[in-house]
Amino acid sequence: MTASTKGWALADEDQWVSKRTRFLGCNWAAYRSDLLAIGGFDPEFGPGSPSGATGQESNAQRRLTRSGLRGRYVARAHVSHHVSADQMTTDWILVRRRRSGQELGRIIAGRFPKLARRAALRAALALLRMGFRRRNPRIARLKTFDESWWAAYAEGAESAL
Repeated sequence: MTASTKGWALADEDQWVSKRTRFLGCNWAAYRSDLLAIGGFDPEFGPGSPSGATGQESNAQRRLTRSGLRGRYVARAHVSHHVSADQMTTDWILVRRRRSGQELGRIIAGRFPKLARRAALRAALALLRMGFRRRNPRIARLKTFDESWWAAYAEGAESAL
């Protein structure tokens, strides 16, 4: 599943989060003035974008962090978020994962010259996969789904280069 489906239970008390922590989906909020200060959400990402790529939230959060802001975990905050049954199927998860890959491809396309993009993508995928397997050993053992999940991500990333 995507990071936004996990929810968060970081601590019993409010705390500042690391600069690398991203809250996704219904798990985060920002002041309107801060979003406007970074130029709002990038219309090239997210629902209604030409590509359909995910990433409007993580893109905005990266820009908020670069602007000097830092996330704050609020322990007492409670969020309920309905997930429909059709979003709990492996087919939906793989389609969503492909769209997530498009975000990675767009990031790489923006940071590397055209001739270096495929090599950069291969390196990024290898690093992401190693980190994921280290943090999620049980999931990584589901070989068939693990391969399909990463293939969908790579396919999405390739399509955005």
